[in-house]
Amino acid sequence: MKECPKCGKQYGDLWGVCLLCRIPLELLGSEDRLAQLENQAKRILKEIEEIRSGKQIVAKEEKPQDVKKEEVKKTEKPKFQTTTELPKQKKSWIENFEQILGGKLFNKLGILAVVIGIALLIGYSFKYLGAVGKISIGYVSGLGILIFGAKIEKKNNFSVYGKTLIGGAWAILYFTTYAMHHIADVQLIKSPLIGIVFLLGVSFAAAAHIYKYRSELATVFSYLLMFITLMVSPLSLYTMLATTLVALSLIFFLVKEQWAKFGLYGMAMTYFTYLCWFTPTPGVILGKTQFFTAIGFLGLYWAIFVLATFLIRDNDNNNLYIRIKEATHIVNAVVVAFLTYFLLQNGFMEYVRPALLIGAGLYLMLTIISYCFKQRQLCLISSIFSILFTAYFLALEYAGYKLTVSYIILAQVVFLTGIVLKEPYWRIFSFSFLMLILGKILFADIPLIENIPLSYHLSKRILFLCFAAVAYLIDYLAYQRLERKKMLIEKEKSHPPIISYAYIIIYVLGTWLDLPKVLTAPAWMILGVILLRLGISNNTNYQRLQGFVLGVGSFLRLLMSNMSIDGEIGGISYRILSVTPVIMLFYYCVMLLNDEKIKAILNEAEKKMGIVYHYLIFGSIMFLTRAEAPKHVVAAAWGIIALIYSFIAIRSKKHCYLAISSIAAIAAALRAIFVNVLQEKYLVGMTGDMFFSSITVGALYAGNFIYLTARQIIENVTELKRGLIRKFLYWPRFVFGLSATILLTTILMVKLSGVMLTIGLGTEGLLLFLFGFGFKDKNWRIYGLIILFGTLLKAFLIDLRQLSTLHYILSLIALGAILLFVSFIYTKYKDTIKKFI
Repeated sequence: MKECPKCGKQYGDLWGVCLLCRIPLELLGSEDRLAQLENQAKRILKEIEEIRSGKQIVAKEEKPQDVKKEEVKKTEKPKFQTTTELPKQKKSWIENFEQILGGKLFNKLGILAVVIGIALLIGYSFKYLGAVGKISIGYVSGLGILIFGAKIEKKNNFSVYGKTLIGGAWAILYFTTYAMHHIADVQLIKSPLIGIVFLLGVSFAAAAHIYKYRSELATVFSYLLMFITLMVSPLSLYTMLATTLVALSLIFFLVKEQWAKFGLYGMAMTYFTYLCWFTPTPGVILGKTQFFTAIGFLGLYWAIFVLATFLIRDNDNNNLYIRIKEATHIVNAVVVAFLTYFLLQNGFMEYVRPALLIGAGLYLMLTIISYCFKQRQLCLISSIFSILFTAYFLALEYAGYKLTVSYIILAQVVFLTGIVLKEPYWRIFSFSFLMLILGKILFADIPLIENIPLSYHLSKRILFLCFAAVAYLIDYLAYQRLERKKMLIEKEKSHPPIISYAYIIIYVLGTWLDLPKVLTAPAWMILGVILLRLGISNNTNYQRLQGFVLGVGSFLRLLMSNMSIDGEIGGISYRILSVTPVIMLFYYCVMLLNDEKIKAILNEAEKKMGIVYHYLIFGSIMFLTRAEAPKHVVAAAWGIIALIYSFIAIRSKKHCYLAISSIAAIAAALRAIFVNVLQEKYLVGMTGDMFFSSITVGALYAGNFIYLTARQIIENVTELKRGLIRKFLYWPRFVFGLSATILLTTILMVKLSGVMLTIGLGTEGLLLFLFGFGFKDKNWRIYGLIILFGTLLKAFLIDLRQLSTLHYILSLIALGAILLFVSFIYTKYKDTIKKFI
């Protein structure tokens, strides 16, 4: 605890000053704290005793005078504020406007007008004055303005005004010196070397004098006047050299005073002057010598401002300086690229490729230099421009697949460089560039470019897909290494899945368009198995999902295209060659997903994919059978498949096989009814269709019998309680018996007629009834009773109309005997039947 030495108010340890007295607090020792606690306890006990005895603690009343004083203060203060604030704000705004317009803007515009006027005066006026007189006017006026500006700058409130005059004066002196050699009317110096020496002397004198005042604004303004004088002067080699000297003198102030913005101002003035020089005029075309001279000086200006960029210090990691460095470097590159292209358009487009290569090489060199000097921002910017120039060069050099391959190689080089140098932004830039390349592949290369066959039955697209697969493998291994070493930043964590999905889409489209139909689905499934295996090994959800999607896609491909392939190799059809490997890979996926160690890393949805693969296997087998087997054999084959799956279901005790066998039984029955029976209903005798339909019935009843022998296993299936459709499919004993009975009844109704149909249906119903008792199956007994009841209705409604025929009479008697027998059984053995029921 701390205590104020004046008022005694106590504070916590975090407080340093008393809020009331505004003096430092004293830290209490342990003895002082105990004494204070004792005093507080005594005071609290005393107050409690006073409350119990009925005494009241009367608060001190404030004196009326004090209250009046406070009220007067409260009422007077708002009046004072309202009478003084508004006029003051209005006056301040007017003064600021007048100061900006009259004190700052007009003096700059005025000195600008004076400089331009004197420049025109020296060059074009006073025809009666000689060269010496005109030059004297320039020097006298410049020196006079310089002396006046230097004196008035020292006075109060005239600092900015005086510095503006000083800048304008040096601009006049500079232009006058420039005119002594370059303007014909006032040419006093014949030697170009002496002219450059004079210009250099004036430039350094101006720099030295202006540096004395440490004013960035005055320096910028003086340089602006210098560039204006150069801009209005005739273009020549010496004009460009003078501009080079002025640009070099900018670096002195940039380095000495660390005026970071000064580099931007100087760069803007230099390049704008250059643009004004080389703006094309109608009918005038640059010669080759002029072109190379212009390009050379442009490169010289670029080097000057690159040097200026590197000389800007970070100033203790000041964000403003860092941003200015970045802006200077970016603007320098963009403007020089624009001006170079501007010059190349004047009939020199054949030099575009060399210019791009030179630019890419220069910025690659700057990248290395920046990296060595630990200038990270400049390194990143330089590398980006080097990549862009290289990419533009490749776009001019190549087209189609060659361009895409070169782009992928470029992106891989940048990506691997980012890994080696541990620079995440290079990797991010490589990813962005790669996404554009993959978009080009999807929307331009694969669908639009003609696929030209090459040797060994390969094609350009196939070779390109192989190259893309190798590139993806490199990326995959690199990202795995980065993830293991925990070098991925947050922005990069989504890159591997996105790249993987993009390459998979390319792979699917490419194989779809190029591979033979017989190989497309196996190719998709092979990649799906690889991705599933990788997703399990690396515990990556997106790879497992991609494997599942490709598995389902390969099955759909089998249905849509592979099942309709005609032809064979060595007596084996293309369909079998296509479907068999896919089924084997489906089984391999089932084995993977059933492994207990693998199940531990899978989520609930992924665990159910094992069941999906079982259904895909079943669907592939069923559709392959339909495509390969003769038309009248398909139903019998499906019935045998249903029988096989019933064996598998009982042996494996897996719930999905119950549903699969039920679906197969229903499909076999429907196929036999609508294809084998109804389409051939006018055939008489034991035809081929009737034979295979009988095999279907036998297979379905055999499956029903298998489930009867293992009914206890079926009853333990938990899925029986889930929904009507699932309950139906997971009750194969009922499905098999019902499907076989419906199919057998349909066959009898189609193949028999009249009294033979009545006898056949009655016999069927009786046999089902007896077998239901024999095998203790309620379903068969119900089927038999229903058929017998239907047969009875047929006998009374149809057969009674033809009692004149002996056969109908005998059939009716036989049917009645059957019904009496069934009734006798139910009557005599009712107690035993209850046990079966």
